[in-house]
Amino acid sequence: MPRRWAETLLPTTERVKPEPFNVDALAADTSCMSRFAVIVALAAALGGAACSQSAQTGGITAMDPSATRACAGLNQVLHYRAAGALDAVDLRSRVSAIYSDAQTSTNPLIRARAVALFADATVMVTGGEGGKLDADLAAMNQVCTRSGS
Repeated sequence: MPRRWAETLLPTTERVKPEPFNVDALAADTSCMSRFAVIVALAAALGGAACSQSAQTGGITAMDPSATRACAGLNQVLHYRAAGALDAVDLRSRVSAIYSDAQTSTNPLIRARAVALFADATVMVTGGEGGKLDADLAAMNQVCTRSGS
């Protein structure tokens, strides 16, 4: 009788004859199941990371109270500016309040847009042209509306 592959793995003194219903169990190749289990675990980990909170994404979409206050102040500035009721000093004063609120926020986009607005308003107060002010107002307004405030 030829020797089975499973029987060659055990030393001759420890050979155990397999049960009749599971003769080739020791020769079964289960490596494909191991690969499948790794793929399923990796997909579950990536899926869980994709559905994580904004804290996992660096706070980019977080609208904390500071960001909400900054966006509310921006809405007031846009309203007053559309009505023509803001001079350069008043504009800088209101943008300074927006900047202060934004700097305590965890949202880096709100903070960056507030810096740009503050710089533009400061240039206008010192007599320069605020050529990028309208673009920066629109950009920060876009961040505020996208983030849900």
